[in-house]
Amino acid sequence: MAILNLGLISLIIIIIYLLVQYVLNEKQIYILKYTLYVGLVMLLSIVTIPIFIIRPRNAFNIRVGSLLLNPLLDLFGLKYRIENAEVLDKEGPCVIVANHQSSIDFIGMMKLWPGHIRYCTILAKKEIFWVLPFGFTAWLAGIEYVDRKNRERASETMRLLAKEVQEKSLRLWIFPEGNY
Repeated sequence: MAILNLGLISLIIIIIYLLVQYVLNEKQIYILKYTLYVGLVMLLSIVTIPIFIIRPRNAFNIRVGSLLLNPLLDLFGLKYRIENAEVLDKEGPCVIVANHQSSIDFIGMMKLWPGHIRYCTILAKKEIFWVLPFGFTAWLAGIEYVDRKNRERASETMRLLAKEVQEKSLRLWIFPEGNY
C-alpha cells in the first residue's frame, strides 16, 4: 500500500512538473504559485497555533513563525538582496515604516525577521483578524490590530503601542498608507 501511495505521489509530482514546464503560461504559473503560497501560509498558521499558545501575544512568536516559514518559501525560487541591514541590526525601540502592495510583502518581511528583526510586532488593519486561520494566529503572535474606521479607537491603539515600544524596547512595523 505504501509503495502504491509513493508511486501515486511521484506521478502527481511529474504531471505538475510537466504542466508547469510545457503547458502553463506565465500568468497561470503565477496563479498556481500564489495559490500554493496562500495555502502554505494558512497551513503553517494552523500548525503554529499550539506553539504560539505557549506564550500568547508575544512578539518573539513572529520570529518563530519566520524560522518555520522561510525554508518553505525558498522553494518558490525568489531571490533577495537586503541593503543597509545594519540599520535594522541596532538595538533599542524603533518604528519601521514600509510600503505595502499586497500579501506577497509578507514574504519579504519574513526574510528579514531571523537575521535582522528581533523583538518586533506589526500593526495591521483589524479586518486581517477575520482571515482565518491566519488572523487568529497572527494575533497569538503579537500582531496589533487597529480599527482604521474608528478614529478614537485607532488613536488609543497607537497611544498604547507607542508606550509599549518605549517600555519594552519593542520595534513596531507599520504600513502607513494601508488599503482604504
